[in-house]
Amino acid sequence: MAKDNIGLLNEISASLRQMNMAQVRQNLESKAYQEQQLAVSAGGNVQQQAEFLPAGEDFKRRVKASLFTAKIAENFTESGERAQRSNKESKKSKKFNKILIRDKRVGLGTIVDAVKEILWVVVIFFQR
Repeated sequence: MAKDNIGLLNEISASLRQMNMAQVRQNLESKAYQEQQLAVSAGGNVQQQAEFLPAGEDFKRRVKASLFTAKIAENFTESGERAQRSNKESKKSKKFNKILIRDKRVGLGTIVDAVKEILWVVVIFFQR
C-alpha cells in the first residue's frame, strides 16, 4: 500500500512540475506580448524578442557547444595537448593489440609457414 502511495505521489509531483514549467513559460510569453503591445500603443519601435526553444533543440545546442569548447580547449591549453597525445597513443596501442589478437585467432603464423612449405615443394617440383 505504501509503495502505491509513493508512486502516486511521484506521478503527482511530476505532473505538477510540468504544469509549473508550462505556466512559467506562458507567463513569460504573456509578459513579452504585453510589453510589445505597450510599445506599439506608445508609438515606439517594436523590438523582436527571442523565441523559446523546444527542450530537444536546447539540448542539441548545449551538447554542440560543450563539444566545441572541448575541442578548442584541446587546441589551446596544455592539458588539452596532453589529452590529445594520450588519446593518440591509446588509439595506436588499441589498434595494434587488435591486429595481434586477430593474428593469433586466425593462426596467421601457421598459415604463412604452410604457404612457404607449399612454395618450396612447387619450386622443387619445377626444378626437376
